[in-house]
Amino acid sequence: MIIFIVLLISSIAFAMDPPVEFAYGYGDVLRVKGLSGYYSTPARVSMPAFGMGYYSMVELDYQAFSVAGEFKIKNFRGGYMGMYSEMDTLYQRIYNQWDLSYHKNYFVGGISYGLNMEWIPGDGLWARHRYKVGGSFLYKGLTFGGMLHNYFSNKIEDTEYHLGVSINPSQVFYLFGNYNGNVFVLGSSIHFKYFSLTSSYRIPTFGVALSVTFHIKSLDISGMGGNSNQSLEWYAFDFQKNLYYEQ
Repeated sequence: MIIFIVLLISSIAFAMDPPVEFAYGYGDVLRVKGLSGYYSTPARVSMPAFGMGYYSMVELDYQAFSVAGEFKIKNFRGGYMGMYSEMDTLYQRIYNQWDLSYHKNYFVGGISYGLNMEWIPGDGLWARHRYKVGGSFLYKGLTFGGMLHNYFSNKIEDTEYHLGVSINPSQVFYLFGNYNGNVFVLGSSIHFKYFSLTSSYRIPTFGVALSVTFHIKSLDISGMGGNSNQSLEWYAFDFQKNLYYEQ
């Protein structure tokens, strides 16, 4: 079985990070590679790519569409994520986020600025400004990371944090654990040449999320699903085009 896995292995690849809060608990928000998401750390190493995604919570008639991309200039990574969401015809939202990070040797640090605009059709519109600050220490296959994020209009004591560790002992397995002061998220990924499987679990308030990603040369196509903090089910589909691809 081990030989079979090694023969099928490809480079590590993940689904896009969700742009919506209800999908928290899927994947490793502190991993240092991947397109930007709402909860993802800004401290990331650049792997130029772009992607699009669709996310839905059927019970609330809530859906979201997202785009994301990133580029690299020497040791710097620039990232962007944009999201439009709506709940029936009662509520609409646009969120835009810009990331900047720097990677040198064993350390990567980054910051994000987010502009959140929400409105009720026929009524008022309001905007809020958000920031994220993150850093990670990398040593071989081991990563320790942390992140702070908040809206500028909130009190400083309302700042949220995430701490985590991940282990990537080979190009086959990826294990991670995150803690945000309320819940732990534990998960793993296994990567083959043509597809990858990722699962994550949230405790003590139980939650689970699963995804499968198919690799077609430089294109990754993913389907995922899980339940939110309110135990409402959600699902998503996305694709990612990797601009640097190795056979």
